[in-house]
Amino acid sequence: MDNLQERGLLQFVQDEESASRYMLQDELQLLEKYIDFYYELGINMEGIEAIAHLLNQMQDMKEQMVQLQNRLKLYEP
Repeated sequence: MDNLQERGLLQFVQDEESASRYMLQDELQLLEKYIDFYYELGINMEGIEAIAHLLNQMQDMKEQMVQLQNRLKLYEP
């Protein structure tokens, strides 16, 4: 988990009172995905980093497509 955090793939929230750290629900889902990549598919950390980057790009493109489709609907009869 520390390696994923160092690479910027996971974010932890630091609790200053108890000096412990925890992750949010979305981050936990990402961790499960990365664990599957590593243990079940045998993908190394560099590969996980590349896959995460590509998945983020795909999500950005999906959001752009939705925005463009919404704009197109304004001009359709």
